[in-house]
Amino acid sequence: MALLALTLSHRSVPLEDLERVTIEPHELVEALPCLLRAPDVREAIVLSTCNRVEIYAWAREGEAAVEQIRLFLEDLKGVEPGWTRSRARVLRGDEVIRHLFTVAAGLDSMVVGESEIQGQVRDAYKLAADLGAVGPHLHGLFRWALEAGKRARSATGLSRAHESFPRAAVRAIETTLGPARGLEALVVGNGRMARTSARALARSGARVWVAARRPEAASELAASVDGIAVPLTALEDVLAQVDAAVFATSAPEPLIGAEGLRRALRSRRGRPLVVVDLGLPRNVHHDTAELDGGGLALFDLERLDRAGFTVPGGREAQLDAAAEVVRDEAERCIAWFRSKPAGPVVAAIQAQAERIAEAEVRAAARIPGLDERQRAAVERAIRRTVRKLVHTPTVRAKEASARGDEALLQAARWLFGLDGLEVPSAAEARGTDVERSANAEVVR
Repeated sequence: MALLALTLSHRSVPLEDLERVTIEPHELVEALPCLLRAPDVREAIVLSTCNRVEIYAWAREGEAAVEQIRLFLEDLKGVEPGWTRSRARVLRGDEVIRHLFTVAAGLDSMVVGESEIQGQVRDAYKLAADLGAVGPHLHGLFRWALEAGKRARSATGLSRAHESFPRAAVRAIETTLGPARGLEALVVGNGRMARTSARALARSGARVWVAARRPEAASELAASVDGIAVPLTALEDVLAQVDAAVFATSAPEPLIGAEGLRRALRSRRGRPLVVVDLGLPRNVHHDTAELDGGGLALFDLERLDRAGFTVPGGREAQLDAAAEVVRDEAERCIAWFRSKPAGPVVAAIQAQAERIAEAEVRAAARIPGLDERQRAAVERAIRRTVRKLVHTPTVRAKEASARGDEALLQAARWLFGLDGLEVPSAAEARGTDVERSANAEVVR
């Protein structure tokens, strides 16, 4: 038995090909159980997004299982027989693990580093699990991949990418209007992104106006940047006066549409206005796109990204750091799959080491005077040291298992104080923290 994956993505085929085989969740309700009835397929998960269609499986080794997966996709989507042969990549074993971990972290996405893919991987896993298509192998693989993606984003700062959008807003404004010094800029909102936007604009020399749902919140934020608080109900009037506006609220509905902006533009008598919408859902109605160019420069998140404004300094370093985390976690997962014969002993040793490392990391976190980068370096050093200390014993345990040396495995239990303890299964080798967070990922 082995891991298999059949993949089509934006990297290998044009979008019109992906459109032909994109799979909706409702299609899988009946189709996925059919795949499990294939003679050589035991577990399966289908991941279908706007830029990839991938089928992961635990199946018998050999070409028969690959052909069964090909036929499943071709029959389901009604493409001609053999259509996938020249288009789909087939991954096996370690390649599957490395690929999934990269995908789940957003490092193989069309927009590198994007976070939506984690939710899509989680949903694919959950749907397959609900349909009874997930067994212990894909269960462990996908949980670990989700946790690795989450850790890669949090440990490197990619999870805080929204912090770059206020800076992107300032770059968009300055690219359109020139230096922000002396400009009048409205910030709508009082959340984290609105506050960051107000500070970024103020630091750039703009005078900041603030409107928020709660007047007292607007006043507080305005005071913090030596700005002006204005009522949200006066939005159109304020837009007629300022040079730029940044919308950054969590409102479920747009705060202004084409008609409101049209009235504001008429009052401006040709003076240009830059509007940056950082809201998701959008704070500025999509019908305002028709006004773009007629004295209005409108940017939403997508247009900011397309224009290159969402690429702050240091992003390349973050992506490199995330890739390193993903590679490390993927190699650990590969080692887990290879060590399954010695799974219980190895898992217990690793879990014990993880608990020790976690305790030391928590203790190190209390050391005063360390900045975030230093704390991260200390954590990496602790985890690397603990990992090295248990590396040789776990390798020896795997070797003993491979040659059937039960006496040595029993000795390992005694040496590490594992006798009398409940030894976790291989699927739990990542320890309680990973168990808890992976389960949380699946439930959310």
